[in-house]
Order: sequence, then C-alpha cells, then structure tokens
Amino acid sequence: MIPERAEHEPAHEDLLAALETLGLFPPVGWTQIRSAYRRRARALHPDRNPGADAAEAMAELNRAYRLLQGYVESFRYRFDEAEYLEQHPRERLRRQFRVD
Repeated sequence: MIPERAEHEPAHEDLLAALETLGLFPPVGWTQIRSAYRRRARALHPDRNPGADAAEAMAELNRAYRLLQGYVESFRYRFDEAEYLEQHPRERLRRQFRVD
C-alpha cells in the first residue's frame, strides 16, 4: 500500500532538481543519494576547492541533500504508519472518526 502524498511535500520538479544537483537521475535509492552527496561534497567543499563560488555551490548541494533527506524520511514514516493502520483496523477507525 503506497501512502498518499502529504501536503507539505516538495513538488516533483523540486525533487528532480535536487537529484540533478547531486548528478543523479531517477530511479535512485537512499544509498545512491548519500553516496552521490558525499562524493560531490568532497569535490565542492571550500577547503578543497579554492574557487570563489565554492561556498555557494556547497550550500546548494546541502539544500538539495536536505530536501531529499526530508522527503525520504517523510515517506518512510508515512509508509510505516500506513502499514500499521492496515494491520490494526480498530486504530484506523478510531483515527478516522477522532474529534479533536
């Protein structure tokens, strides 16, 4: 069961741009994202790259990585919750009709 998209999730175009910043194209897994980030961070880090725009390039890389990291964590949480609710129908009904 694939969970529904949350309202606060980044747009598809933003995710693709973040992957492109890391030099990746879908489909990719979390391990590939992390490896690409580390590889690009070593190349772009201002301590290793004395270029004038190194700090900005590193900041852009960090923004892309944080965006993808947040998306993956959010998906994992929702997927685990959806699986839990599928296995516990009483809890699903309780949450469905909860009055706050």
